[in-house]
Amino acid sequence: LVTGDTSIKHLAALSPIRVVEIALGSSDINRTGAYKEGALIISSREECAPCRHSSPCHRDHHACAARLDAQAIGLAIGKFVEKDWPAIHVIAREYGDDMRLTKVMIEPGGCWLPVQLDADSIEEQVSTYIDLVSWRFFLNRQHEEALGSYGSESLRLKNWVEEVANFTAIRSRLLPNLDQMANVTRGYEQRLDRLLKEMNRKIRIFHEPAHAPLLTDFIDDEMGAELTQLEEQLKLGKFLSENAKLNPELGLYKIRRLHDSLSDTLTHQRIKLKLLRTFKQTIGDLA
Repeated sequence: LVTGDTSIKHLAALSPIRVVEIALGSSDINRTGAYKEGALIISSREECAPCRHSSPCHRDHHACAARLDAQAIGLAIGKFVEKDWPAIHVIAREYGDDMRLTKVMIEPGGCWLPVQLDADSIEEQVSTYIDLVSWRFFLNRQHEEALGSYGSESLRLKNWVEEVANFTAIRSRLLPNLDQMANVTRGYEQRLDRLLKEMNRKIRIFHEPAHAPLLTDFIDDEMGAELTQLEEQLKLGKFLSENAKLNPELGLYKIRRLHDSLSDTLTHQRIKLKLLRTFKQTIGDLA
């Protein structure tokens, strides 16, 4: 099946048929990409893609579609039919300036993993994997279990890496990069912890009637900029800033909503840090 972002694509995900999705316009592959192991998604690298859903194109032509090379798409589909993934990798690199080719993988825990076929760095793929698994841990409350399955997840990750790369060849390169990922994650954890402490301080002040009016705009410019920066770096969308923009008349509710969002993000970072450390120990023991 060769299709756009349609209902047929989602129905096909539950069938034996193989799927090639061509994502144009408002099709956001990270939100609605084909949920099917081994599917191929072709999308444009146009700066405005994906655009807002149900909004008319703001340009004089559909640049995201025009930028895609029809011959390259046909070539990629042909190699997909032949199940020639090495050739598709070559096509992804050759036409990487204009289009992005993504292979869909579903990890054993059910996470949807987009593998960028033009990406030479396995570190980026590992980081995405760990990020998604950390959110699954958090949402399923696995991190609250007495015996968390961090070791099992690290072995799953090791097996997944073996599927997408030569594990033996990249192990020595991956180990120091895991240290770097852990340092960055620890840095985000410290920033989030500091922001939470500031929120707690303002919540305590809010209970003092004499000071409550001072909290109408409790998100100052500096804190607002930091929230936006964290969203971009942690790929949270508008997870934090949307809560920061709730109606000030909601008062304490507004502060608590932001506090809960920060707390959730902090918990996710702590889970991610533990998974990184466990995965490093797992592949280090195998070295």
